[in-house]
Amino acid sequence: MQIRIKPSDIIERCLFLDYKKFILKDYTEAQIKEIIEKDEPFIISEDDAYVIKLLKCVKTTNLIHKFSTNITELVDIKNHIDKEKEVVVISKASLLSDIENFKNSFPTYYNGDENMMESIKEMKVHVDSVLQKINKLEIILIELKNKTKIPCYRSKDVIKILKKW
Repeated sequence: MQIRIKPSDIIERCLFLDYKKFILKDYTEAQIKEIIEKDEPFIISEDDAYVIKLLKCVKTTNLIHKFSTNITELVDIKNHIDKEKEVVVISKASLLSDIENFKNSFPTYYNGDENMMESIKEMKVHVDSVLQKINKLEIILIELKNKTKIPCYRSKDVIKILKKW
């Protein structure tokens, strides 16, 4: 099966980073910008669509909900149980990286319709607000086997912040 899609469709579904990482990996930034600005339909294979998660994605302009759902899912996947402290945590670096990646899912040179551009703006303000709240959370230092200490947040505290919206 082949799927006909435009770059703007991929961006509006918050899949741009995976699209860039897996499909446009051999392209320069200038070439990627040109592809997005032209916004011409192209054929994507079912395998590539699966890799960038297009097959299980729904288009929405409610990017705040999409952000909360996406980060909650990542917290669930990446959390770690510290048996010594009896707490479920997520690495601070991992969480902040995932949040920044979501925020950067929309290239600066992308020009969508008014509704989408307004949604992107609102989402970025929301993400900044969430980041401020997360940065106020208690940091728990988890010691690894090699005695390295990793700063982490309690997963339940992060989820609480994400669920408020």
